[in-house]
Amino acid sequence: MKLNVIKKERRIKMPRIMIPQEHIDDVLNHCADMENSGKTDSPGMSYEQGVKDAILWVTGETNVCPIDKED
Repeated sequence: MKLNVIKKERRIKMPRIMIPQEHIDDVLNHCADMENSGKTDSPGMSYEQGVKDAILWVTGETNVCPIDKED
């Protein structure tokens, strides 16, 4: 059964991303390498924690890159 859900549009003002594109590319390349190898640098982290940390980093809420985090 398909539900007809009406979603209210919500606009969020996003801060300007201040992370250099080269750093973002390095992180994305590292993630692709880990994905292709079937390994992880963060075995104790859930998917949701990783997404949250990435969003906080990109939006400037934290200066700690998720890939550089020490567990």
